[in-house]
Amino acid sequence: MNQSVLSFKLEEAEKEMQLTGLAGIPLVYEIYRKLNLPDLINKQIKVKESGWKESELVETIVSLSIAGGDHMEDVKLFSVDHALQSLVEKEDHRGEEGPKNQEGPYPSAKALERFLKRFHQEQVKPEEKDAWVPKESKALKRLAKVVYAKTTKRLIEMSGLKTITIENDATAVFSHKEEALGTYKGGTGYMPVTGSIAELGLIIGDEFRDGNVPPLYKVRE
Repeated sequence: MNQSVLSFKLEEAEKEMQLTGLAGIPLVYEIYRKLNLPDLINKQIKVKESGWKESELVETIVSLSIAGGDHMEDVKLFSVDHALQSLVEKEDHRGEEGPKNQEGPYPSAKALERFLKRFHQEQVKPEEKDAWVPKESKALKRLAKVVYAKTTKRLIEMSGLKTITIENDATAVFSHKEEALGTYKGGTGYMPVTGSIAELGLIIGDEFRDGNVPPLYKVRE
């Protein structure tokens, strides 16, 4: 194809090529597995009996978030990206006999939604309180144990640090969900708090909060 303005050239390949715009995602899988997270997650988190393994679902959710996904339905972008599937060694089992609800190279949006709901613990907000942070479910605590207690300890040891600085930070995440509450920055959303190691930029703790919860509310607890 001839161009008369810019100097680049467009060439037609003689054979079909696999291309992906998500070439950085395999690095997420590499780190995930190098830290032995699949085994740790499958041992510590038991919230389902069949279908996709807990580690596969967590792996997909993390990768989808890093890829810029906003909704569970965005996992379809992974399911049709054959180049990405090849890079991360995913196999398409559609049409084959296998575990229930485990067809295709990636979990469906419904499978991800069902998995996340297993971490939910229904709680009633005290009427006398405006700002309130519900307690985490047992499943969430077990997940934190895997990510923070085991993995973070290993990363700190690898860094060689003898002392660390912990920084707490609340970040407004705006949302138009019906249950989202007003934030001090205006608009509605949520106000999650994270604790991170300043020297490594590594998050070692987090707490998901409603938008109307002040950033300093019970941070030291």
